[in-house]
Parts: sequence; C-alpha cells; structure tokens
Amino acid sequence: MEEVYLGVGSNIPPRFQWVGVGLDWLLKEGAIQGPVFSRAYISSPWGDGSFGEAYINLVLRATTPLTPEPLLDALKRAERIAGRKEASRNAPRELDLDVLLYGARVIKTPKLEVPHPKIPTRRFVLEPMLDLNPGLVHPGLNRPIRSLLASCPDSGLVLPLFCKR
Repeated sequence: MEEVYLGVGSNIPPRFQWVGVGLDWLLKEGAIQGPVFSRAYISSPWGDGSFGEAYINLVLRATTPLTPEPLLDALKRAERIAGRKEASRNAPRELDLDVLLYGARVIKTPKLEVPHPKIPTRRFVLEPMLDLNPGLVHPGLNRPIRSLLASCPDSGLVLPLFCKR
C-alpha cells in the first residue's frame, strides 16, 4: 500500500455529484482506501484557452494497492464513469482526477509524471494540499508545499467553500 495525493476537480454542474460518482467508483473498486479530504475550493478555470464555469477543487489523501500507472488508469476510468468525454485541453469537464503525489517517488514515464509537474503553479492544488498536511514536502523539488504556495505565480480565484471552525 502506498500513500497518494489525488487532485479532484469539476466545473460542469452538478459538480459535487460528478465528484461523488467518480470517488465512489474508486472506493468500490478498491483503487483507493481510507480517503481523507481537504476542504473544497471554488476556483476560476485555469490555463490557456480555459473557459466554462468555476471549478470545485479538492485534494484527497488515501492509500492504494495499485502501482502508479494502474492507478492512473483507474482514475481515467472513474472520469469516464462520471461522464467525462474527450475534449480540448482546458475544456470544461465533469470530473478531472490527477495523481499529484505517489508516496515520495519521483516518476517520469511517457504516460505519467509524478509529482504532477504543475503542482508549483496551481494555487487550487497547493491550498488543499496544505489543508491535508501543513508539513508536506514536494518530493521532486524538496521544498515545503507552504513555500511553493508562498511563491506560486497563480493569481486566479481560489476560495474555500466552507470555513474551518
């Protein structure tokens, strides 16, 4: 079993429903176990040519019995089960799932790069990662997530939907 951090997003209503469908399938199939969720955030669409409604984003930490590429395959299947269709890059999507971290491994294959290469530039990923583990260190850069967030160039809207008490 390996600890993983997964990015979760949706910007096609009903956003929370699509997230639930995909994550429910991953749990039932045993692809992830014991998930712990960050707060949910609302963020503006990100990237060149992006459009559509605001995203719901969160990060989950879980364990997986799957090796990295089969985990990616399971995430892609969960996206399809939640209704995601192939579309242009940065197009609206029912569900978007990304492998952010796979333990402390650094992986680079033609199919998968972990840590996810865009972590340092995405505030909507860094904020929820910090929720889950304030002391988390990016294994590829050997920098604390807190430090990456402080220097993140992303100036897009990223607001928690629910406040901590």
